[in-house]
Amino acid sequence: MKSTSFKKVNQLVSDINAQITTSHEVTKKTVAPVTARDLAEKNLPTADEPSFEPYISQLKARYTTLKKNVELNVEGGIQKFLGILNGSYLTQKITEVKEKITAENNKIKNLMIDRNRCIIPWNYRIYKNLIWLLILFGISDSIWTSSSFLYLNDIVFVAIVIGIVLGLSQIFASKAAVLAIRQIQSARRRTKYYLIAIAGALIFSIILGLFRDNYIRENSDEIISFWSSNPFYFALINMVPIIATALLLHYFYPTKEQIEEIKKYEDIKEQIKHCDAAIKSLQREQKQLERERIEGLSLNEKLMHDETKLLEKVDAHYDESIGVFKHENILRRTDGLFPVCFKRAHESIPNPVTEHFNINHK
Repeated sequence: MKSTSFKKVNQLVSDINAQITTSHEVTKKTVAPVTARDLAEKNLPTADEPSFEPYISQLKARYTTLKKNVELNVEGGIQKFLGILNGSYLTQKITEVKEKITAENNKIKNLMIDRNRCIIPWNYRIYKNLIWLLILFGISDSIWTSSSFLYLNDIVFVAIVIGIVLGLSQIFASKAAVLAIRQIQSARRRTKYYLIAIAGALIFSIILGLFRDNYIRENSDEIISFWSSNPFYFALINMVPIIATALLLHYFYPTKEQIEEIKKYEDIKEQIKHCDAAIKSLQREQKQLERERIEGLSLNEKLMHDETKLLEKVDAHYDESIGVFKHENILRRTDGLFPVCFKRAHESIPNPVTEHFNINHK
């Protein structure tokens, strides 16, 4: 980006320089000698005239206009290619971004204080991964139930659907029962309800096993072995993931208050994460603004330098045209005299007041 901007500036200066040269060649070869010859025919300026300024007003006007054109072209180029170089605006924007970064850092400090006040239970990390263990138990129970029901006329799809529904239902029912029982304050009542829940799960497993055994024996022409359809064997195997789920939840699943504390802790962590992301974004914006400001300062200095050189070139061309005017006037005079005013220096053309360079260097 910086290279492109400087190329545009160089091209702009080159174009203005070409315009100056073209205009000067016309003035030097036509306007200056013609004006000098016209005055020489009248022997003007006179030999003792103190100043020849009144006689070169046309030349002076042309080069004054040329200087104004330099200023206008430079300013127009800034507006066209670079925009208005406003360092004060960039400095203000950088200050605003820094203030936002400070505010985000202060917010992080306050959030970290709140986070440190959170009482995180010892089983926090186990709780974070507990859902995967429950899913694992649910899958294992579903696989067991599905494989057991494959005897239902060997309809695989039916067995899989029944297995998934029953397996997951038993696991999540176990979870709901354990979490509800844990809320009971009395230890005796908790034990009582745990025993009732275990008995209920066992009875359900036996009923499920009896249904399976009855269905297999009624719909099979083969002799079914005891271990293949025994409902009590099925019930015991079915109880393994249920009991495992209950024990896992009882000892490792946090209480309702602990879950609220964990959620608060996670929410604060998420807010800190957002603040960190906002700070990184603001820092990138700050760097971009600083790059633009540095580039603006460099371009400003270059433009000021180039404009000064262009105006100096106009002055040099003006001096050259004045020399042509004097030389042509002396050669064409009929009185053969040398005006004394030609020995004196002519007045320089003042530079236009430029206001388009407004980069703040502070």
